[in-house]
This record gives sequence, C-alpha cells and structure tokens, in this order.
Amino acid sequence: MGTVLIASISIVALGIYLVIQILSQKKKSRVLIDVVSKDELTGILNRQFGLQYLKEAIERNKEGEALTICYIDINNLKYVNDNFGHDVGDLLICHIVNHLKKVMSPEFKIIRMGGDEFLTVFPNFSETTVRTIIEAVQQTINQDKPELLNQITVSFSYGIAQPDLQLENSVLETMLQTADHKMYEYKREYKKQLI
Repeated sequence: MGTVLIASISIVALGIYLVIQILSQKKKSRVLIDVVSKDELTGILNRQFGLQYLKEAIERNKEGEALTICYIDINNLKYVNDNFGHDVGDLLICHIVNHLKKVMSPEFKIIRMGGDEFLTVFPNFSETTVRTIIEAVQQTINQDKPELLNQITVSFSYGIAQPDLQLENSVLETMLQTADHKMYEYKREYKKQLI
C-alpha cells in the first residue's frame, strides 16, 4: 500500500512539475514573440510582423471586413538628424508614434516600415474616416511635444489606400504601392508650400 501511495504521489508531483514547466515555456515564448515583433525604438510592430498582420487583415477584408491603410513619412527627419543630432531625430520619431497611439484606438495597428516610414492599419474604417483621423493628428502633432522639439515644426506626409480585391494575387503589394504613391504626392505638395 505504501509503495502504491508513494508512486501515486510521485506521478502527481511529476505531473504538476511538467505543467509548471510547460506554462513557464509558453510564457517565455510569448515574451520572446513580443520582443522580436516590436520595433526597438518605438515599441510598435516591426516591418516583418506588421506585414503579416496586414496580410491577415486583407484576408478578413475578403470576408467582408472593411480595411484602410495609411502610409506615413516624417517630414524633414534628415534635416533634424543633421542639425540637431540623431537623439533628437529619435525623439521626433517617438513623439509622432506616441501621438498616433494617443489619438488612435488600440484596434488600429502602427507598423514601423523603416527609418521614418510608418504604416497604420485601420480595420473596419472607411477612407473618409481615416483621412479625418489623420488630419486630426496633423493638427495636434505640435502640441505637448518634448522641449527638445520646440525649435522644430513636426509634420508628416501621408497616403491612404484600400485593398482592391479584384487583383486577387497582389492585393498587399498594390495597396502598399498606392498608399506610398499618395504619400509622395502629399510630400511634394508639402514641399511646394515651404517654397
């Protein structure tokens, strides 16, 4: 009887130990995924994981969920880096991202595509609504900025696009190209206003 009891207790203890180890590994895996999916400077999704999220959103769009993206490019980041230093340039990037986070709902995703380019993904929002949101961000982006940015006018250019499901195979690429093209049109107009 004693041997059976000891064996049963040992099996239960081993089971508990294994469950604890499995839960610990799952937690470590979640932490690791969170670390590798985020941009180091801003804490938002990096390009690789962001594009995967966008692909999934496009699939949901094919099932009837609305989808709009906005490509954002920070104006004059090179000038800021060259004249005020890269620390101030990083601060500018973080200010814009933090302002976007503050104004936008958590269901929207912000992706750092690289350098000074970002992609915002708006599930279930029309192009008109997204334009209104982005214009509101533009109007308030110079409020509550860090003191080191006081000498700098903070702004960005943007382009908005929605998926063209008629394309079937290249929806993602076409959507990104459309938003990027519109963003550069906006940037050209922005630069004309400065002259």
